[in-house]
Amino acid sequence: MTDAASLGLEDRTARVVAGQRVWDELTPLLAPHSSTILAAVAYVGSRGGDLIKLDRGSSIIVDASVATVRAGSTDPRVLTEWIGAGVGVYSWEGVHAKMILAESTGESHPAFLIVGSANLSGSSAARLTESVILTDSRDCLDEARSELLAWKVQAGKPLTLDEAHALGEHYRADGAQDSAAPRAGDVHNEVAPTEEVTPPTQEGNSASRPRPTQLLLVRMTSEFDPPSEVVHHQGRLSAELGCDAPDSGSVLFVFRDLNEPEWRLPLSVGSHLICVDASASGRVTNQTQVAPPGSVVYLYDDDNGDRYCYLHLTESPRDVSWANVRAAFGPLGEKPEFERNYFRKSAIDALLSLWPEYRQG
Repeated sequence: MTDAASLGLEDRTARVVAGQRVWDELTPLLAPHSSTILAAVAYVGSRGGDLIKLDRGSSIIVDASVATVRAGSTDPRVLTEWIGAGVGVYSWEGVHAKMILAESTGESHPAFLIVGSANLSGSSAARLTESVILTDSRDCLDEARSELLAWKVQAGKPLTLDEAHALGEHYRADGAQDSAAPRAGDVHNEVAPTEEVTPPTQEGNSASRPRPTQLLLVRMTSEFDPPSEVVHHQGRLSAELGCDAPDSGSVLFVFRDLNEPEWRLPLSVGSHLICVDASASGRVTNQTQVAPPGSVVYLYDDDNGDRYCYLHLTESPRDVSWANVRAAFGPLGEKPEFERNYFRKSAIDALLSLWPEYRQG
């Protein structure tokens, strides 16, 4: 139970958590509040999504300016995953705060506040000596809430998926390397641990396929009779990609996103998907078949506002079921989730282990 005692407060209103691994204590304390967090953390490294779990209902202000992304201090892949999960992500250049307000989720999980030096980064989690104050003081909670809400207004509209994807083009453009040792206390040059790196691969290796750096699990719930325009684009793209050639080994699959515009799947050209053949009601069983990863090559919005996604799939001889996907996630201590973009190397490796023909990076 996350009451005052389990927060380590007992009859106190505040305490200090300090050392080289402060996130070992903070992460589990924040976990039950994943949908009620209001935060401002300047820099979010590639381990940010592991250090704090954020779901729909939470929001966070970060420095996702181009300069900060180029330096490698904020990883836009983590921001994209949060946005895909429904989290409000705001970018405010120059913000240097590290303040996390976890609102109450019930009597066993009351509200509390974390304020200190720790960023959401691998360096902060494992190497740098940090200190934070943890408090459930009502006055402090009210003051923090007021400031954070005001900062959201100053930051403006939350980042969109397209904006976050565009930031990916700048990530580490200044030449920051994960093997480099940052200067002590120099948070502007924080770098992620080597195991988080997903280096680019070269095209043209017939023995393996380029390793996706992002994967989205999507349920395919119904067939449809595509309009003529949709069929036209499918034929055009199939010819361009060589899908119509004998023994091409690839297909161009089209599906329709039935969600309202504000709830559409977090897709863009270049996204990688794994499609699961669900029932009409969206039900998935252990025997449900799972297609190999495919890349989005085109998005088409018709005059009725319906969106069609064109997915380029390379055929695989492997017969993969939903039971296999669940088993692959077992060692991670979590269950696979639909409509969630995975950017963590551990999650991507778990999924790609089902199709070893993809490079494991």
